[in-house]
Amino acid sequence: QERLSTIKEVTEQAKTFVGEEVAIENEEAAAVLEQETFPLVIRTFRDKLAVLEEITPQTVQALLKSIMKELKLKGQFVYMPIRVALTGQQHGPDLFLIIEILGKDLALRRIERMLA
Repeated sequence: QERLSTIKEVTEQAKTFVGEEVAIENEEAAAVLEQETFPLVIRTFRDKLAVLEEITPQTVQALLKSIMKELKLKGQFVYMPIRVALTGQQHGPDLFLIIEILGKDLALRRIERMLA
């Protein structure tokens, strides 16, 4: 989808992919971090991502589906915590692409900071 129409928007979206620090966008995003299942989802994601050999949208999608099945959670209760932990935002580019662009190492470092 086309989401960018000004230089300011490009700058804002670029922040998603740069650095280890994640700034939480708003109170709604912060509330996701307080969900009861947040730590379990994030730790499970971290552990599975750490052993994933190839990071592609397809392998990430399969990984997230395996988490949903293992934890018996619906998509929003898996996808949203991971999105907020990695980007600080509830909405934005496709989560599978975000994880592919961030790469395993940066994604894991961001997750570790969220768990600290």
